[in-house]
Amino acid sequence: MPLVALLLSAAAPAAPLTPNGPWLVEAEASSCAFSRAYGAGGNSVRAGMKPAFTAPTMQVFGFSRNTSTGTRTGKAVVTVGTGTPHQATFFSIKARDGDQRITRVTVGRSVMDEFVSGGSLAIEADPVRVNVMLTAVNKARAALDQCERSLLQEWGVDPEALAANRAPKGEPWKFFGTDAYPTDALRAEMQGQVIAILQIAPSGAVTGCRVVVSVGKPLDERTCEISKRMHFQPGTDAAGHPAASQYIMPINWTLPTG
Repeated sequence: MPLVALLLSAAAPAAPLTPNGPWLVEAEASSCAFSRAYGAGGNSVRAGMKPAFTAPTMQVFGFSRNTSTGTRTGKAVVTVGTGTPHQATFFSIKARDGDQRITRVTVGRSVMDEFVSGGSLAIEADPVRVNVMLTAVNKARAALDQCERSLLQEWGVDPEALAANRAPKGEPWKFFGTDAYPTDALRAEMQGQVIAILQIAPSGAVTGCRVVVSVGKPLDERTCEISKRMHFQPGTDAAGHPAASQYIMPINWTLPTG
């Protein structure tokens, strides 16, 4: 399930920028991504996609030259080719390093399928505006799919089995409020993303939890401890019957503020 990442500078021109390099596929600890450079100089941008295995949305990230502080939120529009504009929301904060702001736009994951034949991608999310040409996306997506398969295999997840069973459905993030933070992790100012593989029984109960991307023992252990309280709508087999399945659960642990 995809995410899109855009790395951009100041406002892009109205006409789509042309690529100045090939698509690059990169494997990270928790995901795979592909991206491509566009434009030059002050109009240079970098656009790409980053899948999330369980997210029902995809996200657009924008990095713009801006030293302003504070958080911005609002509405955004994503348009692929001459298709219907997709209404979205965005969240923008100042980057930790440098003179950039990071803008994240969230849209439905169906936009991913439009990319292969879309021709161009336009994003409008104040202060981010970008318009780039989309070419040879099918080849990059194929390479991305292979990267994902390899990552799943490293995690001990069978890609074919995962695809054969319709994924379980649930809302695990509702169990991870600020009161869930382990005391040891708070004292150590530990935060980050933990990814766990949950075993889901045909009844929807969680029968196992295995951390594949670790932040540290306190957060890893609390993630699995909390997962035991969850109940999912179980995955189904090809006939639509409840079946044992796996759920890839990314949890972003963020230190409480105030």
